[in-house]
Amino acid sequence: NYDQKIVERALNLCGKARALDPKLTNIDNTYAVLLSMSGQEKEAIEILTKNIPKEAPAAMWCNIGAVHFLSNDLQEARRAFQRAMDDPRATKKTPDGGSEIHEYHHGYHMLATLELMQDNPQALATIEQGIKLQSAGNEKNHFGFYLVKARILLSLAGVQDPLQANAAALVARGLNPDKAPDRYVERYLALSYLRLNQLENARLAIERSRTAMDLPVYNHLLLALAEAKAGNAEAALSAIAEAEHQRPADLRTPGSVKRSRHMGMIWFESAE
Repeated sequence: NYDQKIVERALNLCGKARALDPKLTNIDNTYAVLLSMSGQEKEAIEILTKNIPKEAPAAMWCNIGAVHFLSNDLQEARRAFQRAMDDPRATKKTPDGGSEIHEYHHGYHMLATLELMQDNPQALATIEQGIKLQSAGNEKNHFGFYLVKARILLSLAGVQDPLQANAAALVARGLNPDKAPDRYVERYLALSYLRLNQLENARLAIERSRTAMDLPVYNHLLLALAEAKAGNAEAALSAIAEAEHQRPADLRTPGSVKRSRHMGMIWFESAE
């Protein structure tokens, strides 16, 4: 969840910037993203799709797709991510005040996340292609590609590989732009260590995930797995009970899904 007070303040400041120069597309994009973070997906889509340039940058299509994803319009989300993948161009400012074209392949990790949510086996091929393109181009590596790959390799039936997942999670951890641990990276790093029976490393990752404010339900579930693997049945059962107690209300119904954005990515949690 986002801190809505911070989102509201950012919306207010961005609204003032839009009033000063309504023609700036980047401000509109930022304003639309903030609207989606505040739960106003319909208004965000109206802004993003009002005046789409003929050669819209890939980042714009990723933002459009992300807002559709948050509003559960998955067909439109897929179309937008595909547009971003088909023409992965973006511009960035140069030190002399000009601009240059660079590659922007974030549509791949977004589409792979959507495919994972739908249990689509294509998800692994999608993220691997994105990693390949990002590594070969002039785009700065983003930890999200490797985090999504680790998640796919730990949770998608038919492609699970804890060793490769662990390697991907470690790369994601190294690429994380923040000095503090990322809660999702540490969650899936912990799970990969548990699958590999590296219990001490798993416990350390679980603690880092807890410190990074991951959802308590997942911390307790991971602890339950660690205790069970260590032969501590009573502690494992206690952790499972606490996990159920800490399960968010919007994830208590079977089949329920909670969508969000995180560090330039789209994300989801499910009741299963």
